[in-house]
Amino acid sequence: MKRHVLVLPSFLECKWSGGGTFFREQAVIMSQLAGWEINMLMPCAQHVLKIRRRKLLMASGIEIEKQNGIEIWLGFYPYYLPRKNRQAWKYFGEELFLQYVKKHGMPELIWAHAILNAGYLAQHLSKKYGVPYFIHEHLSMYLKQKMSGFLCHRVKSVIDGAVYCAAVGEKLRLAMLRQTGAEEDKICIIYNPVGFEFTDVTLPKHDFPPSPFIFVSTAYMRAEKNINKIIQAFAMIVDENKNVRLIIGGNGNEENKLKNLAKDMHIMDYIEFVGKQNRQQIYELLMRANAFVAASDYESCGVALLEALSCGLPAITTKVGIAEKIINHENGILIESPTDKNIASAMRVILERNYEHADIQASAMAKFHPKIFAQQVQDTLCACERK
Repeated sequence: MKRHVLVLPSFLECKWSGGGTFFREQAVIMSQLAGWEINMLMPCAQHVLKIRRRKLLMASGIEIEKQNGIEIWLGFYPYYLPRKNRQAWKYFGEELFLQYVKKHGMPELIWAHAILNAGYLAQHLSKKYGVPYFIHEHLSMYLKQKMSGFLCHRVKSVIDGAVYCAAVGEKLRLAMLRQTGAEEDKICIIYNPVGFEFTDVTLPKHDFPPSPFIFVSTAYMRAEKNINKIIQAFAMIVDENKNVRLIIGGNGNEENKLKNLAKDMHIMDYIEFVGKQNRQQIYELLMRANAFVAASDYESCGVALLEALSCGLPAITTKVGIAEKIINHENGILIESPTDKNIASAMRVILERNYEHADIQASAMAKFHPKIFAQQVQDTLCACERK
């Protein structure tokens, strides 16, 4: 008999929200590889002041999308009181849940991605309707700064009420334990997988040295991603070697500033800004490239890094997320801090070293293949049920 699981993402690509693509991918993985009956539900609560007037008339109601055999229930609800997003999530989330149950019946398990806000909703539904819930934490908020006592208490109550909680990396797990005081055996580690697009791909032939040598960086353009440092480092490399290129994928509030920086440094002929990319486009970018570069201040896991390794690319990255666990002399370079000099120094080494791209890919597949992920999730839940 199939396990009936309802997924609650804390954010998801829709008309009011962005990101969360990998939540869909993980649901598809469990449907196709574990045989789960699995659907997704997300209340998209948005304050009316943030909704453009022309969209207000279409701003409420339920939409059901179907992708890869999975139903994605999206409830669009405007709310009116300030600072009430969490309460709106709980209220409208329950309303959406009851509509879902009318069609599919009560799920056996709720799988909540991130405690804020999906975990709160899962806890509420569990208390009221008796459905157990599993937390999969992705948010880097635990790594950034000390959380308030109230928030720590609230988060801990969600962890305590779950059948189990998984973090996407060891650093995140330790930060969650430190911030909340949760029991150590309550939180395990389940890495994010790569999507099917990046699974066992046929690698292009990598001539050495390539001409030109292409670095690629894909990230949401926020200040903590330090893409400005990557651009400054790359400018140093261009001064030494004109046979290099840098492709930058992504968008965000730093985009115009970064483009202006590249113009000011007179390297626009060597940089390609390709904007926001879907999974297939990211795969195609990585297939064109020779090395991956990231310089983030913090990451919970770093899916972009996993995708690059799965495409056989050596990587330059800071010691964030799970990078210290997986990056070594054979597949890249770890930098202590994201300075332009450190990044440029790593780029010089990458340019001179002939990596075994197939070995990099094989090592990544052994850790981040969807089959590995599906087995870990099933093993974790089976262990919980035996307790």
